[in-house]
Amino acid sequence: MISQKLSDSLRVANLFCTILVVAIHYNTKHDMDLSSGYTWNYYFQEFLTNGIARIAVPFFAFIAGFFFFVSYKGISNYRFAVKKRINSLFIPYVLASISIFIVEYIYGVIQWSLSLDNYAYLLRDIFFSPISVQFWFLRDLMFLVLITPLIFLLVKHLKLLVIVLVMTLWFFDIELMPLLTGRYFITIETLSFFTLGCYCAQNTHLLERLVTGISNKVLLGIVGFYLFMCIVRIILEPDMANWYTDKYQLHTLIIQNISIFIGVFLVVSLSSKAIHQKFLYLSQFTFFVYIFHLLPLSHLVGKITSYMISDAHKFYLTFPLATLLVFITAYFVKEKTPIVYKILSGNR
Repeated sequence: MISQKLSDSLRVANLFCTILVVAIHYNTKHDMDLSSGYTWNYYFQEFLTNGIARIAVPFFAFIAGFFFFVSYKGISNYRFAVKKRINSLFIPYVLASISIFIVEYIYGVIQWSLSLDNYAYLLRDIFFSPISVQFWFLRDLMFLVLITPLIFLLVKHLKLLVIVLVMTLWFFDIELMPLLTGRYFITIETLSFFTLGCYCAQNTHLLERLVTGISNKVLLGIVGFYLFMCIVRIILEPDMANWYTDKYQLHTLIIQNISIFIGVFLVVSLSSKAIHQKFLYLSQFTFFVYIFHLLPLSHLVGKITSYMISDAHKFYLTFPLATLLVFITAYFVKEKTPIVYKILSGNR
């Protein structure tokens, strides 16, 4: 069992990280003219979306592993755990993927006709590589569920040794898995933080200390160091990228990953200071927001803002507008069609 304060802190942290994911997917760095050098606009978006926001996915993987293994007692309840994840992950994944595919087809983004080849592409675009890019993470989690008995046993018997191993692989950007439809079967980032979540589930006192055992003075110092690391990385290599590309130097990769590792735990501590009923209320919508914040909403948001601001600066309108609209949509879907919402949100 975990304390109510830790539970609430993780819910608030999940809300903050979900909003950061929206920021990542609405950044407009690719629309900037950098022929004369980097601008304040570039640096700010890089700092937020490829600096601060980089903690979001590792955090999601971490709490997914933590909550899975908190209630996991071994192979005896593996069948129950898998059945639960079918309802909470697989069914929402498939239904959301199908609905987005249909809307995109109606919108004219996807050209599709009846043929054997196209059925193969349809299978790929719904189950293995959905057209809304954020679904890769849910796919990772579903594959991870299949190997949870192995992760559980390794962590139980090898303890910190297996954590050091997987985190070292992540730290140096070493992928273990083969590609499946252009994506790693399970990315090392998801695997390592999910496994770390397993370790913390077996040692819950470590997370409890994050929300009760850190003074405000120490926490402020950690925040300062974290922000310093983010800024240094951007100064040293402002166009760093290590997502299916190797556009980085070793020292910037190390700085980036140190900041991410610190940030994952820092957001939990900070969220313990920001527990508020409004945040807790909004946190119930995070899964729905995650799966529907990009397509097809981005078409609407893009059209609305295209008349107001240049493409390079659209981020400052599209990000808050998309965030607002997707939360409003989640609220109304839950209020007007609670059964539909319950299915799409995985009974959350």
